[in-house]
Amino acid sequence: MSDSKIKQLRETLCQIGQRIYAKGWVASNDGNLSARVDPPGQAGTQEGRFLITPSGVSKGDLTPEGLLLVDGQGNTLEGAGRVSSEWKMHQKVYERRPEMGAVVHTHAPASTAFAVAGLPLDLPVLPELVFGLGGVPMVPYHLPGSGDFMTGLTPMSPRPMRCF
Repeated sequence: MSDSKIKQLRETLCQIGQRIYAKGWVASNDGNLSARVDPPGQAGTQEGRFLITPSGVSKGDLTPEGLLLVDGQGNTLEGAGRVSSEWKMHQKVYERRPEMGAVVHTHAPASTAFAVAGLPLDLPVLPELVFGLGGVPMVPYHLPGSGDFMTGLTPMSPRPMRCF
């Protein structure tokens, strides 16, 4: 991917981070965002690279320069700061879903409340959600940063992927 396209991806991720923060879909430094840099199988690229938000930074305060460029093993190639503890989840999504170009992982209070209560978002309590998205499946809890999150996602990966 060209430097100008990577720059555009950086700016887009920051805009998304600022929007989800402004809407209250992430609190404090919660959540993480990433975008695939190199499409899988493209000749002449370093397959597996992606931009990701650093750990400990509010999504409302993201800057293009503050995002990290990492490889498929979570090594920082560009940028300063600690890679998000959830980098493995992002890498697994890109590995298992080649068509996916970005991951937006929020901790929206409403969806978190449903998850803690053990209620999937496919109940007719929220008909607009069911009709608009087709429901949002719930993935069993996994320790953040463990990479085990994908074991719960694999059997339920609708397009586009969405879960809580």
